[in-house]
Amino acid sequence: ELLEYLHHAGPALEPTFRQFLAQGQPELREVALRAMRVTRQYGQVGRLLELLTRKSLVDHDVIAATLSVLIDRLHDELRETAGESTPRRTVLNTLRGTVLSQLDHAVEHWETLTHPREIVEAILILGEPHHPVVKRVLWHAPEACRSWATGLLLESRHPGVLRLIAESLTEAYPHPKVFEAIRTRRDPEFLAALLR
Repeated sequence: ELLEYLHHAGPALEPTFRQFLAQGQPELREVALRAMRVTRQYGQVGRLLELLTRKSLVDHDVIAATLSVLIDRLHDELRETAGESTPRRTVLNTLRGTVLSQLDHAVEHWETLTHPREIVEAILILGEPHHPVVKRVLWHAPEACRSWATGLLLESRHPGVLRLIAESLTEAYPHPKVFEAIRTRRDPEFLAALLR
């Protein structure tokens, strides 16, 4: 119950998280990052992305890990509520849209990112094949970003990426790497997702 309360109290805790994350001491940031992971503070993704552009920080790995945890949990909640027409699902869809927009903004500043893989994978995890941000990282982003995205189609075992590959088959013009993944991947996770 306490975790649920803290999860829903995110907007009220915003100034506290902002102050802890902005502090120069990694120890204070670690406290804030741990609290964000535990209480699922999806609204802080934009702040995490901003921190990942600061080359002077020494704790990028912990920040990137927190981003990955939040993306995984948001993906799981979206999967759990698939097909529902509930207020919770509406909120989750809004959060997904906001997070994808923030990830898109990060891609626009590609050259400043310290952990591009986590950011590109987050887009593929949360996005649908026709979503503009997914299309950007696969077709129109800087070459290094496109390379990460297509590489992830061939190797990521995250259920969200596997879902994206399978759903891409319903598109009129799937990315060529989707067909390459189907032709070459043999990992059980991929085959199970494709069969589903």
